[in-house]
Amino acid sequence: PSAIPVLIIDDQPSRRDATYLSLALAPGGEAETGISPTVRTSAELASINLAEYRAVYLLNVARINPAGAEKLRAFVQAGGGLGLFVGDQVDIDQYNQTLENPSIGLLPAPLIRRKRPVETAAGEQGELWTEGHPLFELFTGERNSFLQTVTIEEYITLDETKMSPASIVAARHRDRSPIWIDTPVGEGRVLLSLTTAGDAWTSWPQNPSYVVCMLSLQDYLASRPTDNDDLIGGDWKLAWSLTDFRPELKVSRPAAVTAEQASATIDGSNATFLISEIDVPGIYRATQTRIDGSSRPLGKTFNLDPREGDLAKVSPSSWKKD
Repeated sequence: PSAIPVLIIDDQPSRRDATYLSLALAPGGEAETGISPTVRTSAELASINLAEYRAVYLLNVARINPAGAEKLRAFVQAGGGLGLFVGDQVDIDQYNQTLENPSIGLLPAPLIRRKRPVETAAGEQGELWTEGHPLFELFTGERNSFLQTVTIEEYITLDETKMSPASIVAARHRDRSPIWIDTPVGEGRVLLSLTTAGDAWTSWPQNPSYVVCMLSLQDYLASRPTDNDDLIGGDWKLAWSLTDFRPELKVSRPAAVTAEQASATIDGSNATFLISEIDVPGIYRATQTRIDGSSRPLGKTFNLDPREGDLAKVSPSSWKKD
């Protein structure tokens, strides 16, 4: 795709939180990230086709009605990523009734209350402590990380004793309270931030690490299981009406110097092309020719089967000696 579409839900008139997140994901100018954010309100959620987006972000949304919660659950179950940021507008009881409901399961544990951090021991560096999660791997081992200068003035607590076994705390406040929690749901995942995406409760949006982490979050949420039809070893089938396009197709394979002419199978007014021997990962490009002679580019990415990289150590007891 020309860009990765993401949906941001923000009901605040100023849309301040959405502005911070949108600029981090797509700053514009020469900083091309390939991400295309769209900002909408929760009232529009019912009419939006979530399947068109790779990730959805809810920013300080006051209430999520049952229909909206079910729609979000289906989106995540199918492989979508949900970034859930809280704030002063969040109705904690209503979130627990809808999103934490076992039939929805988009919260890792019941939310409790808003809280200001307590004082901690002197000499501890930074208020945001990472837990070795992939979201923060770029900061691993960094002695003077920008993360150490992030301040968190308020957050929402949750009942960690009731947290889903599958959930992982990605970051904590230095008082040990969870701040970011990662929860797999079906084929997708939910990343819950117990503080704001904007600067109402935290200084993070004004910190250089914010952009890096939001881009990392987007990459993490938008990654989906590879469709088996897009693995090398398969075929690429194309078909169209001869009233729109000529029965000819040029195909360029990854790293190939010249394009090849594909053969068509004609059935009445339809042409079908089957491109086989897809044995090299990469982008396969094709060029259709319209009836008027103009061209239309097509493209499809074929990847290695991810199971080929699923390695495991062999224990000494399982070695076989000749």
